[in-house]
Amino acid sequence: MSEITKALTRRFHHDQERIIFWYDEAEEMTAEFDALDLAGVTKLTLDNNQFAIKHRMLRAEPAQKFLLYHKGARPINAQNWLLDVELAHRTFAADQAALWLTAAGLPNHYGDLARAHAPFFKNDKFVAALKALDVGDDSRPQVLRKMVAVCLKTTPNLSEIMGSLLIELAGAQDEKQRLLARCGLDAFLWEELERTWGYTSETPSVKDLTLTLLRTGYATGVGDVETVRSTGLNVEALDFLRHWQNNRHNGAAFATLSAQAATDLDIEADLQRRSLDDLVGIDLFELIDRRILHELVRRVADRTLDAATCEAIVHSRSQSFWFDRPSHPNQYLHPYRAVECAAQFLQMLDTTDLTVRSLRQGVDQYAAHWYLLDQRYRQLIYHSRQSGLPTLLAPLLEQVENLYSNQFLLTLNDRWQTLLDKVDEWPVHGVSAQREFWEEQVRKPFLTRGLKLFVIISDALRYEVGEELLHRVRALDRYDAELTPALTLLPSYTQLGMAALLPHGTLAIDESNHNVVLVDGKSAQGTENRRKILNRALPERATALQAEDLLNLNRDESRALFRDHEVVYIYQNRIDALGDKRESEERVFDGVEEALAELIQIIKKLTNANVTNMIVTADHGFLYQHRELADSDYISESNVASDSAALLHYDRRFILGKGLHPTGSFKKFTAAQVGL
Repeated sequence: MSEITKALTRRFHHDQERIIFWYDEAEEMTAEFDALDLAGVTKLTLDNNQFAIKHRMLRAEPAQKFLLYHKGARPINAQNWLLDVELAHRTFAADQAALWLTAAGLPNHYGDLARAHAPFFKNDKFVAALKALDVGDDSRPQVLRKMVAVCLKTTPNLSEIMGSLLIELAGAQDEKQRLLARCGLDAFLWEELERTWGYTSETPSVKDLTLTLLRTGYATGVGDVETVRSTGLNVEALDFLRHWQNNRHNGAAFATLSAQAATDLDIEADLQRRSLDDLVGIDLFELIDRRILHELVRRVADRTLDAATCEAIVHSRSQSFWFDRPSHPNQYLHPYRAVECAAQFLQMLDTTDLTVRSLRQGVDQYAAHWYLLDQRYRQLIYHSRQSGLPTLLAPLLEQVENLYSNQFLLTLNDRWQTLLDKVDEWPVHGVSAQREFWEEQVRKPFLTRGLKLFVIISDALRYEVGEELLHRVRALDRYDAELTPALTLLPSYTQLGMAALLPHGTLAIDESNHNVVLVDGKSAQGTENRRKILNRALPERATALQAEDLLNLNRDESRALFRDHEVVYIYQNRIDALGDKRESEERVFDGVEEALAELIQIIKKLTNANVTNMIVTADHGFLYQHRELADSDYISESNVASDSAALLHYDRRFILGKGLHPTGSFKKFTAAQVGL
């Protein structure tokens, strides 16, 4: 029921009025009159028919109720032929503004506001939404702000209002801005922004405000006091910019507006005169990160920036907008991490003594310190490959590649080889040996105590990767882990390493096929054969399966696997699957990341199946240089001195044969010397 209907119904039926005159001076209520349906009331329009109507009301129908509508101003008394009737009864006033105010729940003194913003009040949905905001006791600015909020379908908060308009601008739309202008609310909005944020402009617009916000924020960051003063924006405006930028829902819109503003403000030119220190705390433009990275690469390569300072800068940038945002994951995480790893590698190498006094001391030193050089090199290569900025990082990568090859690997290899040439057996005394894994790591500490154990064997999970896994596991809630080094059998390759981890008395390489290693005379090739070997040691209480098969088990199946077995071997092949093939070996460090992520997934799945004891180990490690190696870096058949030697197997890393003679190109062991 409309407000007019309510008012007239009350007067006709509650106040018992019989005749009411309605003068529509603004000539804008005809539709409302026509739409009225008042029970027991006759509607008549005054249009040069006053005498007929007077006769009808007073003579023909003296008891009937009448509503008399006149479109236009009330006639003067001398020309009002119904003056006597009007004086005996009452008039009704209902201009459009009054109706709007009533519908919106606003007091009558806001009539001028309603008329000034008529397009707003003509929209019934807008009026209903405004009334729902409880505007009855609001001041004029409060009412206007709520009207703006209704138009934008947001809350009557200036930050929310401007955020809505910025998102629209980023989408190259202007419907909301045009709606505010049609409703006469744009001028109020600019007045509010001047009063609240200090924003003024001869031609105010959302785009101009955006440029002013970003310009002021950038100038504040670099300490350009004159520019900050000239824009007039206050701290509240900059607080809005910071909070709006950091709201994850606004990320894409901010990135768009920032890119446009960077061009309009020629930020790239200004950045050329800014120092690294000027920019570290600013993240308004993506170009800033590129400039910072350029400076980091230059200064790390020049050795004018130490690792600790580089780490602090990267940590600071890790909190910035562009570092790792949902719409562009890891956008700058990878290049920053690459530079950080390079800085750490260079500083470590400068301060590391690679003296190897004995094989045992070499293993201990590597496990305690030297592994970090391999780790940082791997992480550097991985992050640089993921960065999408190969040209930017190229100078640093070239320097690290040279030092890794010539100062680390070559130096350590020469010193290790000198000691290795003096021994006639393998492995090194005092270091955990792979062939003793079942006895020393499985049977004694677990099986003899009635404890169940899951063994996860990750193909080519070298020591430094295991150290990173250690940190990732410890970072999980309620998990703990420890790490110890171990030495593989020689030659170090998958089939022999996998066999050595199984329960065995003897190990032998099949002379007809080096890919077949015999465990107590039985082939250990493939998961099924390894399962059989485990079952010989623990009948019906041990099994083996591939990692992907484990991950496909549901919860009940996983728990049954734990319930029904004392020992379970799980085989993962992520790293070696890439490193073993020339066409994919450049992705070997990608495989490491995949392996680490999957290992965490496996560990969590086993924990959910009530598994408490797990060992993660490897069949062998690996050595990898991202730069392509020359053929001369590998052994060749021509290095074999004896023409009578019977070669059983040859590849780039080792030779198997009979009658082999030692040369300066490689170290020779007999099968017995390496425990075969």
